[in-house]
Amino acid sequence: GLSELTIVIPTVSRPLFVLRQYEYWRDTDAQIVILDGASSPILIPSSLQSPNIQYIHTGTRFNERLATASQYVNTKYCALLPDDEFFLVSGLRAAIRRLEEDAAVIGCVGRNLYFFVDQQRFLVRDAYRDWKPFSADARTLAARLDEDLPPNKTHMASYAVFRSEVWKQIFGRSYTQEFSSAFVYERLTNLQRTVSGRTEILEDLLWMR
Repeated sequence: GLSELTIVIPTVSRPLFVLRQYEYWRDTDAQIVILDGASSPILIPSSLQSPNIQYIHTGTRFNERLATASQYVNTKYCALLPDDEFFLVSGLRAAIRRLEEDAAVIGCVGRNLYFFVDQQRFLVRDAYRDWKPFSADARTLAARLDEDLPPNKTHMASYAVFRSEVWKQIFGRSYTQEFSSAFVYERLTNLQRTVSGRTEILEDLLWMR
């Protein structure tokens, strides 16, 4: 049920995380694009290779990979995923269902859990409960900007499931220049998201950090 979704995963010099992503996604029909900026490519074992996963070694900077990632996206929906994190298939399906239901919604984020291992125990905790949705009244660009700009703060746009044409615009514009702080990109993607249209927060669990 994810054949209309592309997930873009940037990585650099972390081969074990890349192989873990192969193990996770190879039994789905989501289209996975792994963009590696390391100086040398990773050898992907034939036992892990899958037709739905593209590993592309570019050797380029992080911002360059995301600014040009749109050339690899040919599906209806798209999302960004860090190489050490995961989306839940059920959460992705919920986001796509919501986008199919309402053409006015350009993207959806879901709920998030931090996960970690401590003394051989797998532990999680709830995250980002301070995220705020756009209000029902935020139907115009001016209203959305008012809710997104400080001192107000809406939800993070970076890891939303977007309609692909919107995703391409947001990331193509936000990552064109190189900045030393990741928070600059976070702010730029949020602004581009706000200008592009209305996104929603779903109560479905989507993202494991």
